[in-house]
Amino acid sequence: MGTYSAFSEKWFAAWNSRDIDQIMELYNTTIDFMSPKIQKIFNKPSGRITNKDELRNYFMLALKANPNLHFEPYHVLEGVNSVVLYYKSINNFLSAEFMELHGMDKIVTVRAHYTPSVTIEDNFLITALIFARPGYEEKCREFENAMVPILQKHNVYIEFMANLQQENFVLPTMKKPTEIHLLRFSSQSTFEAYKKDKERIDLKNKYQTAIEKTILIKGSIL
Repeated sequence: MGTYSAFSEKWFAAWNSRDIDQIMELYNTTIDFMSPKIQKIFNKPSGRITNKDELRNYFMLALKANPNLHFEPYHVLEGVNSVVLYYKSINNFLSAEFMELHGMDKIVTVRAHYTPSVTIEDNFLITALIFARPGYEEKCREFENAMVPILQKHNVYIEFMANLQQENFVLPTMKKPTEIHLLRFSSQSTFEAYKKDKERIDLKNKYQTAIEKTILIKGSIL
């Protein structure tokens, strides 16, 4: 029993440290990782990752989108060379991960499960195009990272955050945004409360020399 307990403590400590190298040390070179979030983030119907480099990229996206990520352990369920970790995840969602272990310290198989959330169709979607002033790109990204905890305070789900490169921009003759974000609000009123948040306004004023403009586009799933 103590071995599984030690493993679970190591797993939670690694994730809550947000150290990607420490996290990846938990996973075996050969991996079979399945999660409904992979289906959404990577648009992979299988929801499966079997390459450790791809798994690292997936985890790094999660860490970037959730800078205050913290997992709160609830239960550790023990099996034969396997364990299920039941915990509170981001945005107060509940998660349960089945993990098959090799040598009691390397994860070789994962099946991730989450409490169902409100479907995207029932939510209020905002696409944010952020334009930095020339030479202020890093300050712009610093501003966006500082804005994430405020989004989380309003229970805004960050579908993705991306830095755009000119060579990958569809219309290279058009001025490209520095970043593009897809944000999911629970309702119009939540969005309005977020816009009026004093902490958000103060932060925006602090970085006003770095941000040329922000374009917000309301959207929905068709």
